[in-house]
Amino acid sequence: MALYSIKNGKIELNFHPGQLQAWNSEKRFVFVIAGTQGGKTVFGPWWLWREYNRAIERKVEPPIDLIALTTTYPLFRNKMLPEILRVFDDVLGIANYVRKDNIIYLNQGTPYEGRIILVSATNPQSIEAATAVAAWGDEVGQDQFTRETFNAVQRRLSIHKGRFLATTTPYNFGWLYDVVLEVDKYKQIGKEHPYYDIITFPSYMNPEFDKDEFERVRSEYPDWYFKMFYMGEFSKPPNLVFDAFDQKVHVVEPFEVPEEWDIYLGVDFGAQNTVALFIAFDEDTETAYVIDYYEGSRKTTEEHVASIEAYNYRIVGAWGGSAGEGQFRWDWANAGLDISKPPISDVVSGINRVSKFIRQGRLKIFKHLTPLIKEIRKYSYNDFYDSGTNSYKAIYRKRYFHYIDALRYAIVGLSETTTPAAYYVGPSDEDMGWSETHVR
Repeated sequence: MALYSIKNGKIELNFHPGQLQAWNSEKRFVFVIAGTQGGKTVFGPWWLWREYNRAIERKVEPPIDLIALTTTYPLFRNKMLPEILRVFDDVLGIANYVRKDNIIYLNQGTPYEGRIILVSATNPQSIEAATAVAAWGDEVGQDQFTRETFNAVQRRLSIHKGRFLATTTPYNFGWLYDVVLEVDKYKQIGKEHPYYDIITFPSYMNPEFDKDEFERVRSEYPDWYFKMFYMGEFSKPPNLVFDAFDQKVHVVEPFEVPEEWDIYLGVDFGAQNTVALFIAFDEDTETAYVIDYYEGSRKTTEEHVASIEAYNYRIVGAWGGSAGEGQFRWDWANAGLDISKPPISDVVSGINRVSKFIRQGRLKIFKHLTPLIKEIRKYSYNDFYDSGTNSYKAIYRKRYFHYIDALRYAIVGLSETTTPAAYYVGPSDEDMGWSETHVR
């Protein structure tokens, strides 16, 4: 069935049930999270068209601005732009696309002049001068579409209290997953979120999607892959390092740390990205609480040390750096903060100890430590698995995970400093055949 038809000069839209649910939603922020080819992108231009007409009815002073953004130029060129032009130019006949301006002008020369401002999610600053009545973001679940991009769009919608439509397949456990969790909290107490609406549907909801193809993918691909890309559901892939991490369990509201709890520090050195994590340890429950963080760039060692000391925590132990970063530790000690070499330098052994804390429910993270939470949810192995050593060969893009490294140093130091026997669970790293050569 075609998405639209024209009868007696009037356009009739023929939405499938998932699209219709999104169309009927009156929440300010509508998130359509659906399976591939489920009819997300073709829905977006019609939603923008309705918001444009609503602005005309409210007598918004022209030009009436709309925003359309997606993650990459190839996606924009091959997917979003053709769909927008198909609706606003081919069907409605009101569009004039000027490529050099990255703008589609609407109804030029009439009292209803408008613009669709075309934006890349990686350059949200380009819309800072816009005051829009509505925005549509496609594939917002991809890495390039960040929380900062979402925030930038919201600022452009503030004057008119404009609405935002997000269409995507779930790709990772980033900021979009936070939105899903936020909505779930309201559902658990029998309420609706005042601003957010989450609408999910599988690929086969699109009547043009072949159900035999849907079942073929179900039978041939891993369950997590099928759920994410064809059911539109978040599911953890098997190569996540900290697969036992559950935000509902391990992320907690901040509280005042008791004075008797010791505070430890984990530091990841770097000229561009220096990260420190403050960890409070509850000896009664043997639980480590990550309570605060510091991140600094392009500062001297003395400036880093002064910034960390300004937090005024009573630090009783600090660990940081890899085995070969002794010069950093020496410089920091000279600046007034002693950072010890982690007692275990092997990367896999450190990962294993962090995993034990997570699996035992003894690692808690204060809610505002979003950079660390984000890294934990993304920290993954490369796809290549070596059955001979029962391990993956490498951490994917490991050099970018500064918060994980700081956490690893602190947990290794903490577990060796307090009561080591209490932290041992399962076979040793040697028994598993793991070594540092297996994770680079």
